[in-house]
Amino acid sequence: KALEKNGASVTKVTPPNVSDATMIFFSMAGADGGTRTWRDLEGCDGRHHEQFQALLDGFGDALSLEEFFDLQGRFFNFRAMMRQFIAEYDVIVCPVSTGPAPLHMTTPFGVAQEDYLQYAAFNYVHAYAVAGVPVAVVPCGEQEGLPLGVQIVSQAFQEHVALAAASVIEASGPGYVPQVQGL
Repeated sequence: KALEKNGASVTKVTPPNVSDATMIFFSMAGADGGTRTWRDLEGCDGRHHEQFQALLDGFGDALSLEEFFDLQGRFFNFRAMMRQFIAEYDVIVCPVSTGPAPLHMTTPFGVAQEDYLQYAAFNYVHAYAVAGVPVAVVPCGEQEGLPLGVQIVSQAFQEHVALAAASVIEASGPGYVPQVQGL
């Protein structure tokens, strides 16, 4: 509604199937069996949160060259599909996840504990990350006292468009003011 008030034509659309986004995102990150990630984390001396440790341990063995090229093909096909979808619009406004930001150590809204480490609640985040396009995230309210955000996605190399739309949305809404408790 904020974009419409500022002269934008707004259309509700359904994106292509993004259910593979998270799998592609993490498969690319761990294609080398996590070697690069472990090297980047050397200074942490193994002091990782158990959830992050589970993600690192889940990388498994490095892919063979054939497996990597297959994965790379899926990555580029997904990227092309998403960019083709995005090309029809100046901006796309979509969820960040399945609900508000979860409390620390809790599952995202609507996600069962046993499904938590699949990270499917973040398919929209991963879809646009794999697409390699600019994204801005702004608070737009709250749900059950937790911040609710939206992603504003623009076409490749159009960061200024995403930022301008994000500015309009952020200025028009209630935003989110954290409630500091127990300090």
